[in-house]
Amino acid sequence: MGLCMKRFSLQLILAFSLCFPVTQTIADTSIVIDEQQLQQLQDKMLNDPRVMELILALQNDPDMLSLLNDPSFLQAVSSRDVGKLEHDSRFTKLMGNQKIRQIIDRMK
Repeated sequence: MGLCMKRFSLQLILAFSLCFPVTQTIADTSIVIDEQQLQQLQDKMLNDPRVMELILALQNDPDMLSLLNDPSFLQAVSSRDVGKLEHDSRFTKLMGNQKIRQIIDRMK
């Protein structure tokens, strides 16, 4: 896997990871994500050939590319700002994508 593809895959995996239920602690409206569970989920995704196939199939999806080319979206992903992601209509629309639904279903 080339460097660009690996970077794309890791960004996508991180974004997807934030969509799954992980232990969350609500304190003053901020959500703290259990980093260990998040890492386990990312490892599971990376080690599932079907999930990786689905992720790679998304590399040319215009909606996905729009998000991954948006610095504010990438900042929200890297800072794990779940609230910002939840309120991004492009992200919520993308969660209805058939390939993404398949990934989510495989990770349950």
